[in-house]
Amino acid sequence: MKPNGAPLLIVAGILCTSPWAAAGRTEPVMRVRMKDGSSLTAVIESKSIPLTSEYGKLAIPSGMLHSLRSDPESGPVQADITNGDRLSGWTAAASLRVRHALGVLSVPLGDVVELGGPVRTVSRREVTQRPVAMTPVRFEVTLRDGSCLLAEPQEEDVGFRTVFGQCRLPWVLVRRVEFHDDHETSTAVFWSGDSIVGCMDWSGCPVSTGVGPARISTATTTRVDVSLGGIDLVARSAPSASGTRHFMGAIRSTQPRRIGGRVRPATQFIEAHASGRIEYEFDEPVTEFRAIATMYESYCAHKGSVIFKVETEHGQVHATRALRNLEREDVYVRFAPTRKLVLVTDQNGSADEDWSVWLQPEVR
Repeated sequence: MKPNGAPLLIVAGILCTSPWAAAGRTEPVMRVRMKDGSSLTAVIESKSIPLTSEYGKLAIPSGMLHSLRSDPESGPVQADITNGDRLSGWTAAASLRVRHALGVLSVPLGDVVELGGPVRTVSRREVTQRPVAMTPVRFEVTLRDGSCLLAEPQEEDVGFRTVFGQCRLPWVLVRRVEFHDDHETSTAVFWSGDSIVGCMDWSGCPVSTGVGPARISTATTTRVDVSLGGIDLVARSAPSASGTRHFMGAIRSTQPRRIGGRVRPATQFIEAHASGRIEYEFDEPVTEFRAIATMYESYCAHKGSVIFKVETEHGQVHATRALRNLEREDVYVRFAPTRKLVLVTDQNGSADEDWSVWLQPEVR
């Protein structure tokens, strides 16, 4: 049974069937940080990086590069080699080719603040192939005047002009878009943790809402949160020590609630009146859980408090402090691979007005 109003999001891992994986070949994944704030993890495609130093003209093999840092003031770069050597000089190449889920990108070396790694060593497939599309993709668009609207994009991707060139940005890669004060640029934050700065072509991104078609304006929008729905969860409710009947009724009739300063749709939280327990079973193992542990704001005079707990098949892996109304705590837990995830709200002695929620829950 899948409880209504329990929108636990599964973020797709980067899957693939490339010949690199079949051969079992692995490559280092490097973190690239740019002057504009972009940060990407990618496989270096260029075989070597030319460097002019006091030793002459050298070619550093990409596989031997540990880090590359630039000095905006003096111009030279500092290159650290995996064998412990260190070089200072100037790069002769104007750009560096990297492979990312967005495709092959050309990174201007003059704009690189730091190229470091390897972050980890994985097969090329884990970096280069996009996740399987999940539908529907939904936006929560927040404006500077406080307006908030749920919308669905009518296109799978959008044009994005960046320091890496013009590219198409698939919505399934994006977690949120944050707009800058210049009303022209924005930062797209990916589910993988990467981020990229640029100018989106919002005029080419039609959206539909429950009240009709809409548009996104760079002048008035502050943020677009992207949710990936349509995930088929196998979930069930398990009995709790008390309050089971009330809890079961709450998750069947979830309504919009005022949480964190504004009214949020039921697609953004799991309603979990303490004492409550929801148990999920997944087809594939998961290793991370994120959420915001908090309560409704409409019950300001409640007497009790709630402790939020996370359990897996290995036992309890996290517990918050006792939270009262208007308090919140970010929950981020990493654990051994598990197919079982249990979200527990402990009434902490009294169940009086303990209107708790798991806000923006995600698993990976």
